[in-house]
Amino acid sequence: MMDDEMMRDDAQTIGRALDPGSIPAHVQERLERTYASFGKIPQDAPPMRARRRMGRGAMAVAVAATCALFAGVAYAATNMIQMQAGEGAFFASGQNLPVFDSMEPGAKALSAQVGQTASIGGVQMTLDEVSCDRSVANLYLTLHADDGFDMESLSSYTGSTEDEWAKVQNAIPTLGFAITGNDGTTSEGTVRSMDAYLEGGDIKCMMRVVPETVMAEQVQLDIKAWDQESASLDQAFSVGMDLADVPKPRELAAQEIAFDTVRGTKVLDLERFTSSELACVMVVSAQGGDGQEASADALDPSCLKVTDERGSVLHPVEAGDGLGVSEAEPRIIEFAGLSSDASSVTLTPVLADEEAMESDRQARLRALEESGSVPDDALHVDVSQVGAKIPLTELGGYEIAGWEVEGSTIRISLAPYGWVPAGSVPELIPDGEVTMLAEEWTDPDTGQTGMGEHSAIRYVKWDYATGMAVQMDHYYKASSEELSALVSYRVHTYPAGWYAEDAAAAQTFPLA
Repeated sequence: MMDDEMMRDDAQTIGRALDPGSIPAHVQERLERTYASFGKIPQDAPPMRARRRMGRGAMAVAVAATCALFAGVAYAATNMIQMQAGEGAFFASGQNLPVFDSMEPGAKALSAQVGQTASIGGVQMTLDEVSCDRSVANLYLTLHADDGFDMESLSSYTGSTEDEWAKVQNAIPTLGFAITGNDGTTSEGTVRSMDAYLEGGDIKCMMRVVPETVMAEQVQLDIKAWDQESASLDQAFSVGMDLADVPKPRELAAQEIAFDTVRGTKVLDLERFTSSELACVMVVSAQGGDGQEASADALDPSCLKVTDERGSVLHPVEAGDGLGVSEAEPRIIEFAGLSSDASSVTLTPVLADEEAMESDRQARLRALEESGSVPDDALHVDVSQVGAKIPLTELGGYEIAGWEVEGSTIRISLAPYGWVPAGSVPELIPDGEVTMLAEEWTDPDTGQTGMGEHSAIRYVKWDYATGMAVQMDHYYKASSEELSALVSYRVHTYPAGWYAEDAAAAQTFPLA
């Protein structure tokens, strides 16, 4: 059985299940199908040691507190920086994940040096550079510890042989942002973690700020950092940015869009759809939360196909940091694949057959209750075969674009084709067994001890230009020889008939 923590940072599925926010229906369904294939729910993870980054429950509290502390911040930007051509220093050493290479041109075209330093939890954080285009802001930071970083303490488990990149991710700070514009607009949220690597004893980080609204011509960006040692949020950076010379994104005006579908009227409350140098972003109003269910006529933004006039299908991309989403907050989705000269986009509802989903769910639960297992209806794929397709639905999926084993890590590159729901990526579960890392842990409440076996931790990252995903499984104990033989994976896909594109209900809008 795969360790449930292997999927901790897969923002698409299992990561959301651990998040305190609500889980989209299609994600919950595939989560249940995956667990059903195991025959039982994966083991409970041992309590997280204090040295490791805080868990999602604590993170949610920190983020909520961040927003509370940011509330009421007034625009007061001084010593404003301007975006200009830069060197893209984060990419210069070539140690960044290759899947992020497409971000280098933007970092070089729109860049500003900052150089502010803050001390959080005994670590010096320096905000070296900001790359911003009024739609998103990428932050480039350096983390420095006077005595250096103890790589063993950054491991997921004692005795783990996971590679350096996976360990370094545990040092990335939890940050919250607030953006206040000179036009009175404000936006708050969590800074997304994207990539980090070790260079000369320091850690270089790339993080991403995606506000709900387009940034004004002049903005103040405030960053607070969670200090785990003091359990407090501390002001880290405050940056004034003059973006008057940065072109505004092309955009689709905010509006309520009603789709006349075969299942009745479906409404999408669009707050923002913008295309700019660094990003293509869609923001949809909150669909529920705080105990309130989403309206029956609300169109789940996950079930929306977006194309441009050249026929290019836009593919959803995310930071892959496992934070998930909450229906109590506006839904922010980034897309890759929009043609650079696109002048319009077409929005097509993709309808889910709830009755078929429920019928299939009940059938599988009955099989599980009666026999203790469910039929193996998973798709089996050889990840060493480039070009092998993984149809998530009848409308599209991913195909294997590459596979490699390096040390204790397996990397599988996945190229999207057709339409895939936002928040979906294949759960590739290996068929074979490998050496597991055994760890004894103690329940802090009862004092009872137990043994846990763990295989790997998984990260999924996306190319923000093409939508290609890379799944990285960092194993705790398995050898490269074992991993090289691990080529057969099973994948649970959506049954036929679950999703159908309602082309007759599609609407086209100009990008101005």
